[in-house]
Parts: sequence; structure tokens; C-alpha cells
Amino acid sequence: ADTTTSLALIKREKQLQQARENDPTLFQIEMKGISAPDIRLEGMISFAAILKTNTHLTTVELGFNSFGPDVLVVLLEALRVNTTLLNLGLQDNSLGDDGACLFAEYLKHNETLEACDLYSNEIGPRGATALAEALVVNTRLKNIKWVLTPISSWRKRESPPDYL
Repeated sequence: ADTTTSLALIKREKQLQQARENDPTLFQIEMKGISAPDIRLEGMISFAAILKTNTHLTTVELGFNSFGPDVLVVLLEALRVNTTLLNLGLQDNSLGDDGACLFAEYLKHNETLEACDLYSNEIGPRGATALAEALVVNTRLKNIKWVLTPISSWRKRESPPDYL
């Protein structure tokens, strides 16, 4: 397990360096399930700086990091500038309704992203409504994956929406 982890870290560092250098041979970077200190706010600020200037990355996988909506804000600022990213994996990042609403606002102005995975992000009715409204406006996104958090989960956190 330690050897596998070490090899994964080496690969990730190599990919990050390639992305920093805007390497035309690097189209995809995967940073799934990175340990918390690497992907939290400081790590995302560094990664967002790369995304702002990289013109070759088309796919970024950031799933299984549980970074929440505060870190998502930094990523979305970079995506507003990036014109090449087509696919974004954000599954299992504890985005919740707040993150879904932030992402929905981004989608309203998105002219690049074609696919996004928001699966397993604790999205309730408020976030799902915001995403649905954004998809009416967004004509670029062709594939989005998310699942509404079960009613029993969000009822504990908030009052049910008017339509229930």
C-alpha cells in the first residue's frame, strides 16, 4: 500500500508540473482522494492558478476530496477564466446545497464545460432547484450527474420545499 501511495503521489506531482508548464501532451489530470492538506484551500489556490493559464487540460478529476463549498469558490473563479476544460469530476466533495447553488451560478455563464459529475455531494432540494434552473440557461453542458440526497437526510437539516 505504501509503494502504491508513493507512486500515485509521484505521478500526481509530475502531472501538476506538466500542467504548470502548460504541457501540450497533458490533457487530463486526476487528483481523486488526495489527503486533506493537499486539496484544501491552499492547495486549490495553487491548482486554480494552473487552471487559469493552462490551455491544454480538457479533463480534471477532483472527486472524493470532501473539500466543501468554500474551496469550490476558488475553483469556480479559475473555471470562469479557463477556456479549454470540457470535463470536471467533483463527486463526493461535500458540496451540499450551498456548493450546488454556487456551481449553478457558474453554469449560467459557462461557455466551455460539457460534462460534470456532482454525484454524492449531499445536494438537497434547494441545490437541485438551482442546478435545474441553470440548465435551462446553459446550452453548452451536455452531461451532468447528480443525485438528490434522500428526503430523510435533508429533512433533519431544513424544512421541506413548498412542492412537497
